[in-house]
Amino acid sequence: MPGETDRFIYMDSAAIKQRIAYDVSTDRVVCKDGTVYEPEEIQIMAGAGKTISLEVHLVKRIFQGVIVRGGKNNPRP
Repeated sequence: MPGETDRFIYMDSAAIKQRIAYDVSTDRVVCKDGTVYEPEEIQIMAGAGKTISLEVHLVKRIFQGVIVRGGKNNPRP
């Protein structure tokens, strides 16, 4: 986990069962397991009215994936 306490806000995530750090300078979320959520990914989840689930988090971590918006403007492969 990052160490600069004035740059990060730390909290425990019940959804993914670990400590996370919100980077106030970049709007990234860094998880204890090393998974990083970019601001765009967080906006997509929030815009869909969703919170992160453990299943989505594990898939992102294992495959080092990126959360993208689906739909006709961004069709799935």
